[in-house]
Amino acid sequence: MRRNNHGLSLTLFIVGLLSASASHADTWRGTAPFCDGGCLPGETEITQSKVGDGGYCWSGHKTLCRNDMPTCPALQTKTMCLGVVLICDNGSYQANGQWRSCSKYACGGCLFGAF
Repeated sequence: MRRNNHGLSLTLFIVGLLSASASHADTWRGTAPFCDGGCLPGETEITQSKVGDGGYCWSGHKTLCRNDMPTCPALQTKTMCLGVVLICDNGSYQANGQWRSCSKYACGGCLFGAF
């Protein structure tokens, strides 16, 4: 009798991808469609792109940044409307009450202002 290990192989592959991406603190900076990508203090620029991790930049570019600090804990998401584009900002509040942004990206559309 032959065993089918495709499910196990796929599961191990996905777990490997997730753990590999979690070990790096690489973040795309710059939000489409009007991108102004640049690394934050303590980050190193890896590359630049018009597309990066999603939407196309009509102006400017996105920058892929490597952070040598531990992976950013994205515990909450703040949203805001920029015209008709909904912007999601994943991050967390620090002990001093300051917001630490882990990643920003266009996550939807806005009609009649922010909700």
